[in-house]
Amino acid sequence: MNKSFLVISIIASLSFGTQAEENLKAVYKDAQIMQNILTTSLKQNTRKEGIRFRKIESGYLAGQGLLFDVYTSSSRNMHFSFDLGTMVQSIEGMVEAFDFPPAPPAPTVPDLTSDSENFVFSFEVDEDMEDYIEEVQERTREVMREQRERRRELQERERDLNWEAREYERRVRDMEFEMRHAEKERKKELEKGVKEVKAELEKLEAKKAEYAKKAKQLAEEEEKRQAKLEEAKNQMTNRFLADFEATIADTLCDYGSGLKSLPDTEKVNFILKDFVRDDNRRSDKDIDKIYVFNLKDVKQCVQEKISPNDLLTKAQTYMF
Repeated sequence: MNKSFLVISIIASLSFGTQAEENLKAVYKDAQIMQNILTTSLKQNTRKEGIRFRKIESGYLAGQGLLFDVYTSSSRNMHFSFDLGTMVQSIEGMVEAFDFPPAPPAPTVPDLTSDSENFVFSFEVDEDMEDYIEEVQERTREVMREQRERRRELQERERDLNWEAREYERRVRDMEFEMRHAEKERKKELEKGVKEVKAELEKLEAKKAEYAKKAKQLAEEEEKRQAKLEEAKNQMTNRFLADFEATIADTLCDYGSGLKSLPDTEKVNFILKDFVRDDNRRSDKDIDKIYVFNLKDVKQCVQEKISPNDLLTKAQTYMF
């Protein structure tokens, strides 16, 4: 190989490496600034009730684009598996329905500037609020367990009464069989005994009907609660997603010009980590909801050539 060509190749390789490193530094800086802005926006637009924004982390895949991992209260398996009673709209409704103590004050939003030294930035929801929500969940789960236990007890009592009723019926059959061959005095005693046993049997049947009615009422109440719970979960999820999508679209349109270090061919990706539970899958693991925005679309929105709603429409979304 020609020595001069080799030297030129080495110099070019070193220059390329240095240039790539500089480009990555620029990407890190732009991503960090955008992450801070997104954190502030998401925190400010998160409702106190329902699913809550917890933190956001960012990364970069060369040639593909930015990744923003978004963690919510759903990411901690907080799937609202509790009895909301008649208050199915929010955590505040549960607090009122179960007479819980008031929630701690919401955390303040820190002053986020672009000169932070760390590329990966995390924002945590106030621990007191997280502990409070977990306490509410545990209390309501306990109520649900007590309701199920009451239903099981009623069913067990009904089974016991069924057994007693069969015993009474057997005694009646035995006495009636004996009456066929009994003498007059003995027959009178047996007839009296049959009446007494049948009277007791009627009382048992009344108790059985009462327990069956109560068990049915509990089952119907549980079914209604589950339906309300599912409705509440859907409402919470839809409210959070509407706020989340509007926030990221507005933020990208307002501040997307800051992503100047990224080529137009790359993308901006948001991953709502462990956001939903797919009952159709065999695995018990939660799945992510993913949003993929083309950077060229983001820049068009920055230039007001398309609206934030248009940007959302153009985004690719899927579960995985």
